[in-house]
Amino acid sequence: MTSRLPSPLRAAVLAFVGALLVSGAIVVWIQGADREREQERVEAMTGYQARSLRAVVERSLTVAYALGALVRQGDGEIADFEAVAGEMLDYFPSISVLALSPGGFIRQTAPFEANQASLGFDQFADPVQGEEARRARDSGQLTVAGPLELVQGGLGVVGRLPVYLQGDDGTGTPATAEPPGSPLPPVPPESPVPSVPPEGEFWGLVNVVLPVDRIVDESGLRGLLDWDLAFELWRFDPNTGERQVIAGEGSVPLEQAVSREVSLPNGTWVLSAVPSGGWGATSVLLLRGSGAFLIALLTGWVAHLLTSLGNHRHRLQDEVEERTAEIRHARTQLEATLAAIPDLLFEVERDGRFVGAHARRPDLLLAPREALPGTRILDWMPPETVAIILEALREAELNGSSVGRQYSLDIPSSGRRWFELSVARKPADGRGASTYMVLARDVTARRRADEALRESEARYLQAQKMESVGRLAGGVAHDFNNLLTVIRGAADMAAQELPDQHTAQEDLAQIRASAERGAALTQQLLDTSSQQVIRPERLELNQLVQEFLELIRRMIGTDIQVYAALSSTPLWIRSDRNQLSQIFLNLAANARDAMPSGGLLILRTSVEGEVVRMDEAAVGRNAAVSGGAGPEGMRHPSPDPAQSWVRLSFEDSGHGMPPEVRERVFEPFFTTKARGRGSGLGLATVYGIVRQMGGDVTVESEPGQGSHFHLWIPSASASTSTPTSNSNSNSTSASTSTSGSTSTFTSAPASAATRSVEVLRPADGSSSVAPTSAESGGEPGTPKAPPVRILLVDDEPAILRLARRLLERAGYEVRTASRGDEALDLLAGDDAFIPDALVTDVVMPGMNGVELALQIRQTRFIPVLFISGFADHPVLREEGLPALSTFVPKPYEADLLLEELARLLQQGAGAPPGAPERPG
Repeated sequence: MTSRLPSPLRAAVLAFVGALLVSGAIVVWIQGADREREQERVEAMTGYQARSLRAVVERSLTVAYALGALVRQGDGEIADFEAVAGEMLDYFPSISVLALSPGGFIRQTAPFEANQASLGFDQFADPVQGEEARRARDSGQLTVAGPLELVQGGLGVVGRLPVYLQGDDGTGTPATAEPPGSPLPPVPPESPVPSVPPEGEFWGLVNVVLPVDRIVDESGLRGLLDWDLAFELWRFDPNTGERQVIAGEGSVPLEQAVSREVSLPNGTWVLSAVPSGGWGATSVLLLRGSGAFLIALLTGWVAHLLTSLGNHRHRLQDEVEERTAEIRHARTQLEATLAAIPDLLFEVERDGRFVGAHARRPDLLLAPREALPGTRILDWMPPETVAIILEALREAELNGSSVGRQYSLDIPSSGRRWFELSVARKPADGRGASTYMVLARDVTARRRADEALRESEARYLQAQKMESVGRLAGGVAHDFNNLLTVIRGAADMAAQELPDQHTAQEDLAQIRASAERGAALTQQLLDTSSQQVIRPERLELNQLVQEFLELIRRMIGTDIQVYAALSSTPLWIRSDRNQLSQIFLNLAANARDAMPSGGLLILRTSVEGEVVRMDEAAVGRNAAVSGGAGPEGMRHPSPDPAQSWVRLSFEDSGHGMPPEVRERVFEPFFTTKARGRGSGLGLATVYGIVRQMGGDVTVESEPGQGSHFHLWIPSASASTSTPTSNSNSNSTSASTSTSGSTSTFTSAPASAATRSVEVLRPADGSSSVAPTSAESGGEPGTPKAPPVRILLVDDEPAILRLARRLLERAGYEVRTASRGDEALDLLAGDDAFIPDALVTDVVMPGMNGVELALQIRQTRFIPVLFISGFADHPVLREEGLPALSTFVPKPYEADLLLEELARLLQQGAGAPPGAPERPG
């Protein structure tokens, strides 16, 4: 069965075009054949006329030898010259004038009356004829001059024969003279004059004048007109090289003329001729072309009818043809051509019949090698493959070889295999037709490598796209954090200045609540861009799944069954617990939205390549289970030999995703939900968190088949140690270490968690903690007198003003600067102001906050409080923070900023002024 029936209109057009091309080719062939026949006719006529023309000229020139003989017999005179010449002129009508020139002067001429004006003409002295006359005298040979303008008018040819008397042999015949009737050797004008003159005494010249018109008439050249031929008689002028037309008849230009050369004593003339009506009759061509067009139209109409009838028949027989095609395809797939290592080799005939076969790997053959000879390719292979092989054979028949054609076969033992053909024609051995050597090379590995490369390129481009979007989201979050810092701080300060019962307190509370919602949104953007603050710890994935299982069940409702298939092996990973909570909740929410009418959600854990299946009995108990039967083990799409992976899968039975949605599913703000139903950040957040963990996310989904999200997380081996509150390690942890040489600080308020920061302890090893406001009896964060001096640096004017008001209200003496170099200039210009602590933004134009702190500590060792909207800025991630410092992310609460500053000041109380910084 054909999956798509041919269009009758398309078939009609193709048939019309094909018939038109074929008919046109036939018309062109007929026109060419007519042209060849016409050209043969013209060639025959011009050849005959050229020979006739040459015969007339040569026969007429023999008169010169006859007159020369008479002159020698008469010892320089011819008795009754006019009578003798008259008889010769009657016998040779192509000759118009005969003349004798003793000593080069014309003395006798016939006919006399028409030419008496030429008597006494000195041929040697004439500027036109002199050179030719002297050449005849000195060479002793007959010379021919012309065509040239005759004195009598018109073009003509002049033949001159020199006469010498009393030769050395005593017979009176010059040795250089040729007897009449002998061949006339051509004497070209450019031939050099002999250095030794002929023997005997030079008497003079015998002149024969042949007008071109008479030559044309006597040779019957105008008879070409009776054969409907136009002609030209021409030559190249030996002196100028220009084309000189001697005679011509006809009204058409001589394009693509048939030419014949006429060899004469003085050179070569050319006779050219073409049909009078040209080489092709336009009327005949139009008639034939019209006939071809009508035939093409008729063919197209017939093709339209046949295609329509065929389509109707196909529609009636679709089901039968489909079953037949399936059986034929299954059979030919099993009988497809062989593959070998390195190659398969066959000998076949032109029609595809096997002569012999050679295979080093019979397992790649669809039939036993012994069964192939005598059978045809069509007997074993699918039609589409046969078409390719036969086309390769046809190309080899025309060109001798065929290289590069590919086809695929499903080999039962190894699946889909691709082969590349090389075909060469084998010459016939005289006992039969030519055969062909067919070489089939297995190129499956190369094609799979190409496909893998394309998939890798696609994943790389997607990763670049996600990284770019993440950077954009991080930048937006940073700018928004600055705004939220001002909004939240201004609202807090305004609320403290107003009485508790003031009507504006409710509005200020609403402002603070909105700012907190904005902070949550920026935190989500930072999650998307992999720039959130993290507290990694070593966790067991199976235990985490069990902890979150009941929460997920309550979250997505009772109409969705939730189960877990856990690996029997403990799966240790290193991650942030809060981030994992976001992953579980976001993926569970995504599965819930994909199953509005209920369904099944399975959480599956495994190591790379492990097979983990559901225990059907455990499904009824609504519990997490291990072992059993399940899907085939998977491996990371880009395996790193040095890295082992843990896989966490969320498998739902929802509506699935089409390819165009699946390709964009991790893009921030991309959602298929109705407006207001989703932000499009859930899956983007999952992707960003997993990428920050050094892992990857893959998805399998088809419409109506559900979706499987696979999270590939780097495995943390059992030997990996994690610092705890009692550890002496220098690593960052989620608790505060009080032993060893390092301290780690975190914020207390959960609403604005600060990043864990590792700092160098003061030189005296003090670990005292500043008293809280309750212990000191004052307001929270208020320092004792005398006022503590603070250097505040931030490039955002609004944040700078807000922080200054906050610190001054808390009792600090504050100096401000908007840039790092401005802060250094302030300290250099005021020796009286020595800050007790530095509060600085991290990311600023020119010098960043870390560089500023290191510059100041070259003269005085003071605590440093860093603030920034970039929680994961490279300065903080790569360089690390200086000793005796901590970090508070924007937006921050006023109380948090004051508490962290007070804690730093108390930590630094035991550090001597100017204490050098030790490498952390």
